[in-house]
Amino acid sequence: MPPTLQIDIPADQAQRILEKCHQLGPYIFREAQVLVFSELLRFWPEFQEFSSTVQDEQLLPLLQKKRIKLKNREWRQRRKEEEDERRAQEEQERELCGREEEDEGDNEDDKQQEETI
Repeated sequence: MPPTLQIDIPADQAQRILEKCHQLGPYIFREAQVLVFSELLRFWPEFQEFSSTVQDEQLLPLLQKKRIKLKNREWRQRRKEEEDERRAQEEQERELCGREEEDEGDNEDDKQQEETI
């Protein structure tokens, strides 16, 4: 049912579910259900307020627009972080190259002093 939703659970919890999969029963996903419910419950008051101001026919399209805006914001933030990281790495490389050039210059000065002595 649209919109699709994916909620991650901790790896150890997923592993416990996989280990118990041969013991099918109504409570196999109980721990995961409690975790997901507690996460969603935090957003319930905000959703209630939002949904009370919108007609039912408009709710799904508005939620999809909000979702797209959020994904775009996350994408831009990720790009900015990657760009900042790339710049920092380039700056480190420039500093390292500058130090190597200084070291080479010092070595050449030492050689010239030794030759004159």
